[in-house]
Amino acid sequence: MDDTPVYPFAHSRAGRAARAWRMLAMLAVPAFCAPPAMAAEETSVVTHITSFHDSGPEEYPDDGPPKGWPAARYPTGVPLLVQGENGNFLYTPTGRRPVLLSRVATTPSQYQVESMPAWIYEDGRISTYVGGNIVQRPDGDLVGILAPTDSPGPRDPVTRLYNRVWNDTSEVGAGVLYRADFDGANAAVIPATQGALVHPTGVLAIGPDGAVYGADMGPAGNGRIFRLDAEDNFSVVHEFETPPTGMKALPNGLAFDADGVLYGVVAYDRGVPGFPGTLTDPDTPTGIVYRIDPASAGSFQVLYAPTLRHGEFSAEHPMTSSSVNGTRQYALAYVVAPGDGWLYGTTSIGNCQLATKAYHEQGSSWVGSGEPTGSNTLCANNSFSDPDNILYSDPDWYDVDYNRYGTVYRVRTDGTGEAQILHRFSDTDGATPRGPLAVGPDGAVYGTTMSGGSNQSWDEIALKDNPAYPVGNLNGRKNRHVVTDGVLWRIRPAGVQVDPSGAVTASGFELVHEFAKAQTGKRPTGVVAGADGKLYGSTVVGGRSWIASSGTEYLYDNKGTVWSYGPPPAASVTVTVSPAEIAAGGTAELTWTSDRARDCVASSSHRDWTGAQPAQGSITFTGKAAGLYNYSLSCVDEETGLTVSSELAILRVDTAPSSNDGNVEQYGNGGSSAPLILAALSGLALLRRRPQAGAVSHLLKRNRL
Repeated sequence: MDDTPVYPFAHSRAGRAARAWRMLAMLAVPAFCAPPAMAAEETSVVTHITSFHDSGPEEYPDDGPPKGWPAARYPTGVPLLVQGENGNFLYTPTGRRPVLLSRVATTPSQYQVESMPAWIYEDGRISTYVGGNIVQRPDGDLVGILAPTDSPGPRDPVTRLYNRVWNDTSEVGAGVLYRADFDGANAAVIPATQGALVHPTGVLAIGPDGAVYGADMGPAGNGRIFRLDAEDNFSVVHEFETPPTGMKALPNGLAFDADGVLYGVVAYDRGVPGFPGTLTDPDTPTGIVYRIDPASAGSFQVLYAPTLRHGEFSAEHPMTSSSVNGTRQYALAYVVAPGDGWLYGTTSIGNCQLATKAYHEQGSSWVGSGEPTGSNTLCANNSFSDPDNILYSDPDWYDVDYNRYGTVYRVRTDGTGEAQILHRFSDTDGATPRGPLAVGPDGAVYGTTMSGGSNQSWDEIALKDNPAYPVGNLNGRKNRHVVTDGVLWRIRPAGVQVDPSGAVTASGFELVHEFAKAQTGKRPTGVVAGADGKLYGSTVVGGRSWIASSGTEYLYDNKGTVWSYGPPPAASVTVTVSPAEIAAGGTAELTWTSDRARDCVASSSHRDWTGAQPAQGSITFTGKAAGLYNYSLSCVDEETGLTVSSELAILRVDTAPSSNDGNVEQYGNGGSSAPLILAALSGLALLRRRPQAGAVSHLLKRNRL
């Protein structure tokens, strides 16, 4: 339970920087030092925090999400934990159209969203794609990526990305970085990045110097590392060389160690499995693992250069049109340096597309409509009907047998010695490891796989009254495969044993959790260590049961989840008002959720929401007069019998700011806190600074939190 009270405070630059540096120092503890041990492992569990909801199946566009829950879908990366006097919250980029930044408490609760700026093509299509992970700079700003959407047309011969004639007024171009306040509001493009990026891959990392580092394709199409310093100056740290044998390159994940050394992965694209010309020789290079000191020119060093017999890295750009329902959004290969002298990483299949079974059967005489490509079930794809309703391929049609389900390896950080394969996945314990890796408070290396494990599911939403029959048009879907949901795994470095010949005799591998679509979600995106001692992650699809605005009840959703791993959470209560600012006579939704709590009682400064309440629900406020309205909910912890209360939720109706900067916020919703005295707090507000000087500001449709 989070007992941190909510304190109004002014975000002076000095105060923000001091707080942010303290957070940065705390964030370094679980990754690089010897932190205190997590609670006994048998008490650590994966906890579902929230399920995202969209506007309902395409066949039922008016069948919206639960009342009070904003529409959001498909997390594109792992959550970022932001800690402050206002509480602890997780921020996760979601969606594609529209692009959003979703915010959720660290305890089971509803979520809220901030809209990102939308740039429009001349034909009216939204041109932006929210990318990968986000990071927090020392001054408190959040930084993320906006990139062009996929589009039809020929691939660029250099970058292998789809061409598009960009609108002259587009501020995204081939990709930009944006900044937002610590809570996601006031998003704006960082001008120095306009025209500087070339199809970023969605990967960002904060260096010990406080600068933002990332990866894009670069003008030559072989990938490069870029840097954005605290003053928003853009520079190139390193540009990768052309791969051997004419293959194309794709930069994957980045990670810093405690000494400020940057490690990363570059994948080589050998082609689409099953097509003529795709390389299958076991000695085919599949990429490199490298290290570089950003402060030292010429420090670039290759640590590991695997071949196809050792495994592959993700060779698909996550923002091309090969992405299906977010299937491969930012599912790249990563590494992590826990500080024991080793760098840990994973290999997997390189391409989630492959030639269809029908193409194999008909060979070069293929006469079907559309491209003869299917989706590999190892990437958790189960959309398997092509335009001709011909069965797409399954893993049996993958063109090689080398490490089909993926591996975990390690290599010394100084480049000496040989790489060691610690574990080979077998599908039952996971398949296709991808996404960020993290070092937990117990010192183990954690990661996720896109598929594998014992739980299987479809992608569709299921109605309560007919769970065996997914919602939607099933025409042509009878050939779909039910695929596995993925796992959370770990390597305990202390458990690794190697014999005198260098052969690994004990891997230290453990299967931690098998994801289940209707419980914790399906197709995880990776894992990240929070400064609060927990691990956090998201899933691209899956979700809990819900009741739509029309009253239709679903057994589970398929828009994604946010989850945590650590000690079981205590009882919690969350209350939000969305939007938090309305004009007199306007409309706002008050939504509340509770977990492991009962006997809930509401209170409010104007007594417009009082008395006994169900464990969760939502109400609509309309026609309110100008003023500041405060709301709180107190419940009884089912286990201890103690009172647990929400943080304060604020609705401001035509209320003048309490500061002269013209940009004031107050909010609180998330973990639990001691009961608050509403009347005493009714006039307080949380000061938010203006957008960064020189940034391009945009009018947003904000659901302020």
